[in-house]
Amino acid sequence: MKKVIIILLGIIVYCSCQDDNNSNRVKPEVSFSDFQDPRDSKTYKCITIGGQTWMAENLKYRSPRGSMDGCYTYGEENMRAQDIVINQELWADSIRAGITRGEFEGTVGTMKLADILVLWLDYFKPDSYINQVENSYGATFPNAVISLRRIYNNLYPQALMEVSKQFFEKAESTNGHYSSKYGFLYTYEGALQAVPDGWRLPTDDDWKKPWVCLFQK
Repeated sequence: MKKVIIILLGIIVYCSCQDDNNSNRVKPEVSFSDFQDPRDSKTYKCITIGGQTWMAENLKYRSPRGSMDGCYTYGEENMRAQDIVINQELWADSIRAGITRGEFEGTVGTMKLADILVLWLDYFKPDSYINQVENSYGATFPNAVISLRRIYNNLYPQALMEVSKQFFEKAESTNGHYSSKYGFLYTYEGALQAVPDGWRLPTDDDWKKPWVCLFQK
């Protein structure tokens, strides 16, 4: 809708500047420019009228977390919490690195805690792994649980973005690469996050100002 409105404004600007003998309207100050989004280097056509600069193209910036940030391509499904799975290999490597750093010292009977943690890597996924350790040894080794949660939280953003990318690419493969042609679809909250620095969403008064400028006597 915004794109249509901007196109209509362009037509009205052209018409109002013609046939000075038959009109006493003041010519609005209009200029055109380009804006390059530093986040992804995409360039947008812009129009400045009445002291306001408007993007004349739909925003094509994809928020890093995709639908979790309220940013979609056409037909993209919502991610669910259960869709986001920590990479098992990265999880195991991170725990082994923690063992090397001495984060999982202690013994359980005749076994080292570190050996138990390595053994359980073959039996539990990250979510259930932490719960198993906490239920079994959390009271005795609370710092071990803290370290595991820290490792999990460090790996989670990467897992989220990988799943987000998969959902995006799946939708784009069936929608004719919608986002590259028409930009992204945003929730209101998503749009607030997606606007570039120095830009904002227009208010009702912002929408009225160009019309006042165009039709002033």
